Amino acid sequence: MGKKKKAAKALAKKVKKQKTVCKLAYAETKELKAAYKKELRKLEKKLRPHFEAFRAAKKSKKKACKKYKKLKAELDAFNAPAEVVTEIIQAAIPSSAPPIATMDDLTLIEGIGPKIEGLLKAAGINTFAQLARSSTDTLKQILTDAGPRFRMHNPTTWPQQAQLAANGDIESLKTLQDELKGGRFVE
Repeated sequence: MGKKKKAAKALAKKVKKQKTVCKLAYAETKELKAAYKKELRKLEKKLRPHFEAFRAAKKSKKKACKKYKKLKAELDAFNAPAEVVTEIIQAAIPSSAPPIATMDDLTLIEGIGPKIEGLLKAAGINTFAQLARSSTDTLKQILTDAGPRFRMHNPTTWPQQAQLAANGDIESLKTLQDELKGGRFVE
């Protein structure tokens, strides 16, 4: 019996030791879990404004899409002439935006890129007709006021090109542009 008692005592010691190890591991796990939850709450608090902003933007997008679909359906059902369609669409656009009908793509003019087009539109020149009526001195002044990057451009042919574009004479415009390089006559 002595051997069995010793073996039982040794086994009881091992079980007790293992139980202590389990208790320590459980306590450590509990602490880690609490620390994890604390960090998660901090992160949620930090990200909440971004999440709310995202939700608001998503909601705004949905609203805009619904409004667009509604307007499009009204227009399709109405089958209106072009002037009425433009009027209805402009009513849906904020008043700070320039009217749709008065905006031409000025980059079709040789020598005018997107940045110069932005300068011209900021100066109130939005159509080919307005560009055709502009004097070369006015155009040079707009470029000079924009800074040294734009002073090198030569707008002498822009009004002529714009007049052709305003008249819808695209063939003559292309012929003229073939003779130009960067908006200037090639010598």
